Amino acid sequence: MLIAACRCQGIPARYVSGYLYDPALEGRNSASHAWVDVFTSAHGWLSLDPTHNREQTECYVRLAIGRDYADVPPTRGVYKGNAKETLNVEVHVKAL
Repeated sequence: MLIAACRCQGIPARYVSGYLYDPALEGRNSASHAWVDVFTSAHGWLSLDPTHNREQTECYVRLAIGRDYADVPPTRGVYKGNAKETLNVEVHVKAL
């Protein structure tokens, strides 16, 4: 919604996919997260997280940038025929 609002006002905006590191969840930061980059001539690209109502910090792990979610889904695949499907994802994020 923020991307659409920015674009309607002529403000360039893009979708960012990645992870948000939370020290309280050490070893269990496996949920993907997304936020928005908006461009201003005064500051360049600013990363905003409307879910947490804040700017991006060093706790954000940026993986991909696109026009919207469809450009940067965390997983994508295709198969034909009869098959059983399973998906297991495990992500470990920790401060260095």
